[in-house]
Amino acid sequence: MPATADLLTHVFHLAAFTAANLIFVWAVAKRLKMVSKAQPVEPLAPWPTRIRSFLLHVVFQHKLFKHPLRGTMHAFIFYGFISYLVHTTSQMIAGNGWSLFKMYGVNPYTFYLTDHIQMFSFSMATTGIIVVSLIASIGLTFWLMHSIRLGKQHYWRNNGDLQWFFLILLLSEFATLFAFVIGSGTHFYEAVVQHFSILVLSGLLYFAYRRWIRRAKGLDIPSAQSAIVILLIGTLMVSTMVGAAAQVMLDGSEGNWINRMMLAVLGPLGMSDAATAEAVRNFTWWIHIGTVYVFMIFVPMSKHSHLLFAPINYLLVRDRPLGAIRMMDLESETAVWGAGNVSELGWTNLLDGLSCIECGRCTVECPANRTGKPLDPKKIIVDIKHAMLDHQKALLAQTAESGPAESPVVGDPYITAEELWACT
Repeated sequence: MPATADLLTHVFHLAAFTAANLIFVWAVAKRLKMVSKAQPVEPLAPWPTRIRSFLLHVVFQHKLFKHPLRGTMHAFIFYGFISYLVHTTSQMIAGNGWSLFKMYGVNPYTFYLTDHIQMFSFSMATTGIIVVSLIASIGLTFWLMHSIRLGKQHYWRNNGDLQWFFLILLLSEFATLFAFVIGSGTHFYEAVVQHFSILVLSGLLYFAYRRWIRRAKGLDIPSAQSAIVILLIGTLMVSTMVGAAAQVMLDGSEGNWINRMMLAVLGPLGMSDAATAEAVRNFTWWIHIGTVYVFMIFVPMSKHSHLLFAPINYLLVRDRPLGAIRMMDLESETAVWGAGNVSELGWTNLLDGLSCIECGRCTVECPANRTGKPLDPKKIIVDIKHAMLDHQKALLAQTAESGPAESPVVGDPYITAEELWACT
């Protein structure tokens, strides 16, 4: 029979896990329901086109590398999150089975899925060489993909078959790398996670510098939400590195250079014996999983909802060239011409608002904005999102019989007529 303390811990984690997931699903479903209340648009593109769009722009971050430094830093954060998948899933499993783990003599704090799916047993040096070789292979494929310019017909951006060739090659390389990393045992996998933690922190520092110190053109006045997200992600990374260093001290092993660096910092701060190291390890475990749940609740309700909705948007690309005029049914007596309400916009417009990263690149490139006119493309997209959220009660109550809900989007405090007519 599990101890009372273990049962209470089990119930506590299960409650936190359930609450975070329910709130996350509720927030996402509510926003998607509002999107569904808007006007229908042209059919979606065929599935192969949509999958290609998702792989190209989400999995392989293609658009972001138009700005190499910014794209690289974003890739550090994105792939850093992917590297954490098995680590965080292990914690969730341990937390949700806490009392059972204890009853069968398994320490939840040291449970890792990678202990049970190890497929390779090379030395650390050999494993490292293989991983570096796979990463170099991926880098070479990226370089080749962006360097092929064999005339307009064969330039990869204009050739669907060539795109699929590179995407399938990259997918196979990524899958091989991921399988090798998680299949090489906990010791190696956790070392990879810690190295990604360093890369993620460097990405966070870069974006903090760009937003608060450099004040890059196109970005808004720094918001509290941006600071919260950077703090949450930073907490995830630091808690992992501190916990790993404490575990190295408990194991009496040498660890890697990150472990040694953290121990050099933690030693003078009081982590000098096994009891303290165990307390630190346990504390950082709860800090990490608690931060994950706070992050799950916060993101769908914040300006950073693009983390969820941008991938969906790329998967729902339309079967229409950009800029093409939609067919207008001039004989229809129920057609809506123009849009003064959120509900009169196409559902893709609302999804665009939720997907917007608010980077300001569209505004920086806008010819009208460059000449001093009041048009601000980013503001228009963001205003659509704000209007949708402000009028959510009316939108959610809208039915087919009631017609478009009263949800003004044109006029103060949203999109002004001057902004709309400033478009060149």
